[in-house]
Amino acid sequence: MAICGFRAVAGVVNRVNDDDVSPRSLLETTWHSPVAMEQRRDSALSAVGGHYALRHEDEPIDARRGNREQTFSFLASTYLHHRASTLWGSARYDNATVKGMRWNETSDIDVVSPYLLADSVPTGTMYGERYAFMGGYAGHSGRWHYGATLAYEAGQYYRRVDPRPRNVTANLDLSVGGGVDLRQCRLSLAIGFNRYKQTNDVTFYSEMGNDKLFHLTGLVTDYGRFGGTGYSTYYRGHRWQVVATLTPQNIHGLWAAVRLSRMSVDNVITSLNKLPMANVTLNRADVECGWLQSRWGVVAGAHLSRRLGAENVFGDAAAGVYPEIGSLSLYRENRAAVTLRGVYSHFIGRWRLTARAAAWYDHLNVIYLDPQCRQLVNRISTAAELTAAFSTLRHTTAFNIGASIAAPTADELLLPTIKDEFAGLSRQLMARHNVMSHSATAVTVGLRHTHAIGSRFAIEGTVAYRHGFHYNDVASHSVNASLRFLF
Repeated sequence: MAICGFRAVAGVVNRVNDDDVSPRSLLETTWHSPVAMEQRRDSALSAVGGHYALRHEDEPIDARRGNREQTFSFLASTYLHHRASTLWGSARYDNATVKGMRWNETSDIDVVSPYLLADSVPTGTMYGERYAFMGGYAGHSGRWHYGATLAYEAGQYYRRVDPRPRNVTANLDLSVGGGVDLRQCRLSLAIGFNRYKQTNDVTFYSEMGNDKLFHLTGLVTDYGRFGGTGYSTYYRGHRWQVVATLTPQNIHGLWAAVRLSRMSVDNVITSLNKLPMANVTLNRADVECGWLQSRWGVVAGAHLSRRLGAENVFGDAAAGVYPEIGSLSLYRENRAAVTLRGVYSHFIGRWRLTARAAAWYDHLNVIYLDPQCRQLVNRISTAAELTAAFSTLRHTTAFNIGASIAAPTADELLLPTIKDEFAGLSRQLMARHNVMSHSATAVTVGLRHTHAIGSRFAIEGTVAYRHGFHYNDVASHSVNASLRFLF
């Protein structure tokens, strides 16, 4: 779909420009359905290239994630239509280093939290490698539509100084669905299944002895009975999800989607005869609804989630086996968010101006029952971005500038009396809470240049920088740069 002065642009460059213009980029929940992916793009586009990302904070905002992360990536992706079929896929390799991590020896903390294996001493650089592959297919026969996706991601993470964790993760996703055309709209339903596993093995080589490791269970609590033991653990979980979508047949009009999912993850201490220490369950609901046209779109969305953590209770060990005698549900994490996003593009000859804006409200309420702990943060945030792009027959150059601001409306942090060895954990939690419960602003700038090689190929380079201003004069910086070959 070429518009105004962009009609004269070489084919592959025009397909990249269409991505920037398309209001379909506002949608998120919809694309979890493989049936809806048939409408993700109007034209084919494939890319192979490299990517560099840097995140740096003057002081760690979340010490569990470190304050400096650097990632080099190689990635390939494709999306194409062929007759009644649509195919898409991607492959990615990441090589990352993270510095400044505290109170965490576990990977994928967004999946397994709050049950983390942690230490109280400053640690060295964490190294990581990730491999990800994904493929999908969608097609139709008459008024009936169908689709499926299969994705797999594996990672390994390690440190070369004590304590030396070696974490291995595996994540398998499968989704299938069908749909039907109803007058001017298309209704689809997809079911997805996910299988997750992570193994952790922490070793010490120092002759001076081992540092104590803790099995964290909440904001500033741990399973004290097994503290200093059980340095080999694993997480095993699965997730079911259902995605329903309502989309217009001609792209323009009403889009709506609902996604419901439930994930359960067990935390098992391998070195204690596979003791099932705890379980975390995440129930989540996402809804979005929007109206899209060729040059503009508006999408509203909502998110609700509830994470529940249960710790098993064990009797005295017999022959090295701890009998399970009960379970205590002590951890609650409730999240809610409401968002409104919009985009508008205007064309003046070979110039294109695209404005994006968003506003959202988010709520976080974490409770641990015994000893009683609570963290509450409510925030309102807004963001805006303006992109100016100029195209000639073989080139497109786009520059963007944006800003965002987050303002808290309510906050609370209630902590119990803690043991001395958790003083550092308490300080990092209070530092993270202070950042979340105070105003923050950020500015972003970016530049993209696409150069056509004939009508079928192109080279594209992008660079973007983000600077954040946080509580107590803490600054954050991020840089992203990529170079891709397009066809």
